[in-house]
Amino acid sequence: MEITKVYPLDAVYDNPDNVPEDVKANRILKMDCTGTFPSERIIPGYGGGMSSAKAALESDTLVLAFEAGRKHRIRVNTISAGPLRILAAKAIGFIDMMIDYYLENAPLQKELTAEEVGNTAAFLASPLASAITSAVVYVDNGLNAMGVGVDSPIFENLDIPKEK
Repeated sequence: MEITKVYPLDAVYDNPDNVPEDVKANRILKMDCTGTFPSERIIPGYGGGMSSAKAALESDTLVLAFEAGRKHRIRVNTISAGPLRILAAKAIGFIDMMIDYYLENAPLQKELTAEEVGNTAAFLASPLASAITSAVVYVDNGLNAMGVGVDSPIFENLDIPKEK
């Protein structure tokens, strides 16, 4: 297999000195630091037009998968990552609170790593995923599947296993 080009849709900068000036100055791009969130849910305070942009990204994945697949036999997929503890994520202001919530409520109670997101990208670009296209792959330890957080008071009398 030969990968001819990978098109990044989100950029991550681990050092503020590496962030280009146009990105630093862009109000909307400053907020886009934690990966793609599902268009089916809201995250209060995560705004600046990003909720619409994220929903459009997921919709565009479907359209591009059809167009690129039919015309060029190219697969198109999107990775929707959970919150990552990276320097760039500090721009949204409440990333630590998001990660705490995530660790409390995700089915797999462990912190997500950039390596896990990268592994998913490598898998999707490999022959192992040769029949996968138009997918939004959630790399978030299962949090996207939750309808209600397990830390909700309505569950206080249930014996829900928790990692200590």
